[in-house]
Amino acid sequence: MGIEIVLPLDPYWNLDVKDAFDLRTKPTMLDVGQVSDDVDSIRDYIAQTTEVGTVVWHEAEHLSGILRAIGHMDRPRTGSV
Repeated sequence: MGIEIVLPLDPYWNLDVKDAFDLRTKPTMLDVGQVSDDVDSIRDYIAQTTEVGTVVWHEAEHLSGILRAIGHMDRPRTGSV
């Protein structure tokens, strides 16, 4: 398999990607994502033996949730950013 990372975080605030890159207006959509759902989706994607109509932006959203959780875990707990 490979290196396993334990991600103790689960729910997180999620900003819709459309709003994240439109700096002219304030974000209109903020919802809750789940790291556990992100991991499940990426695992399912990797396990596919053939392309089953994967939507790249959808998997990229799940991957970004995982990467943000890893980044958050690496941040210093005290002191400056």
